[in-house]
Parts: sequence; structure tokens; C-alpha cells
Amino acid sequence: RYLMLRRIETGETRVAYDHDEDPSTFSSGTERAMALWHLDHILYTSSTLVPLGRWSTLEDDEHSQNVGLPNDHVPTDHLPIAASFERHPHPRLSQQSEERLVQLLNEMESLQKAELNTQSLEAQQKRLELEQVHKEKNEDESTNDNETKSKKAKKAKKKPPPEIIQHIQQSRAMMKKLKEEHRVQRQEFMNERTILERMLLQYVLGTDVTCAQWIENGRSPQ
Repeated sequence: RYLMLRRIETGETRVAYDHDEDPSTFSSGTERAMALWHLDHILYTSSTLVPLGRWSTLEDDEHSQNVGLPNDHVPTDHLPIAASFERHPHPRLSQQSEERLVQLLNEMESLQKAELNTQSLEAQQKRLELEQVHKEKNEDESTNDNETKSKKAKKAKKKPPPEIIQHIQQSRAMMKKLKEEHRVQRQEFMNERTILERMLLQYVLGTDVTCAQWIENGRSPQ
């Protein structure tokens, strides 16, 4: 899914009247100017191909530059292009480099998972403590209440007290902040990788998640 491409530096292949000229500015007998474009391109993988040569284009055809395409010498509206290459074997990471990269990936994911679990457990423990304090407080108030009718009545479901609501909101904000920090760490980790390393990482992540998706959301638990 990662492919680094380069372009052969060909000359212009299309020549015609300049479309950006304002026709209202033309005067009788004025010869319109010709404009040249890079209409066609050759892209190649620089890791496996080395360009050796290319066909010349409009830089070697003064007649076409003056009269445009097609003309009495060239029957097409743009010139063909071609290039020759020397083919090289595809570069590969060494086994040691591959193993080290996978190790770095696993270490990062393990650390981030541990940090998320720790924060989640701490938030749950704090909520249990707040709920226990609230429960004991309610029990003390019920003990001092002499109205038996209120004891027999079915208790209505109440929303959590303000201190627990505040804790929930703070916990969610802290978790959101931690996840954003993890996303930035994954982005920096990927930015430091070469094309070959990214290709290996994509292979390790599998077909269900791209490197871009991993940066945003991490890898789903297996």
C-alpha cells in the first residue's frame, strides 16, 4: 500500500493556442501565441528502476512549437513519450531490522494498553469509593428519619450525586486526553519509518486495518 514514485523529466508534449488569453484583446492581423503543456507523464518506482534515457519532445521540434499540433509534420495533437530503464532487485530489510521493528511496535502497543487499563481501573476505583461514601451518608440519614412510611415506599431511581457526576466527566476527559496522546505517539512512530518499514508494518497489521487507521485508533484487541 506504500509506493514511492518519481517522474521522468520529459519536455512539453502539447502545443496549441493559449486558452488563457483574452480574445477581446486580439487586434486584426495579430498572430496568437502558442502555449506548451506537459500533457503526458511517465512514473516509475525509484527503488527498482533507474532511468537511462528518454525520447525527445517539443524541445527538439521548433516547427511544432510555432504552428501547434497537429500539423503537416506531426499528425497527432500531442507527442508520444518513452523512456528506458535499468532494473534493480527490490530492496529488503534485514531479518534483524524486521525483528527490531516488530518489537518496537509491540512494545508501544503494550505500553499504551497498560496505560489505558491503569487509568480505567483508577477511575473505577475512585467511583466505587465515592459511591460508598454516598451510600454511608444516605444510611445515616435514614437512621435519623422517624417516618416509617418513607421507608416502606418504593425508592425511585435517582441520578448520581454531583460529586460522582463530576468524577465521571473528569474521567472521560482524562481518557480522551490519553487516547489523543497515544494517537500522536503512533503518528510520530510512523513518521520516523522508511517506506520499506511501513510496508512491513502494514503486513504485520494485516488486511483489516491500514497504517492510517492504526494511527487514528490503534489495533483492535485480538
